Amino acid sequence: MKPNFENVKYGQLVEVINESGYHAGMKIHFFNKKGVLLGNIYEFVPYDKIRFRNDNYVWERQYLNEKFETIRQFIYEMKCRFITVMIRNTQSKSA
Repeated sequence: MKPNFENVKYGQLVEVINESGYHAGMKIHFFNKKGVLLGNIYEFVPYDKIRFRNDNYVWERQYLNEKFETIRQFIYEMKCRFITVMIRNTQSKSA
């Protein structure tokens, strides 16, 4: 499946191929119909330059081995889902 505006998520980890080479585990900080902003390198790239990871890894583990890890991770993932819905709704109406 190729990444596009309909199937990417905020906080999702993707792989990117750009001028400086291949990067794995780049986190999506923003997306619109033209492309995504990758947080690790703070670069806006089009959808044809990224691909999904093979292991379907969506959200990184933020609270690994911390107190209340499961609850905190659940809250983090819910925030990511909420932001994804907000981005889709605002970007699709403005474009």
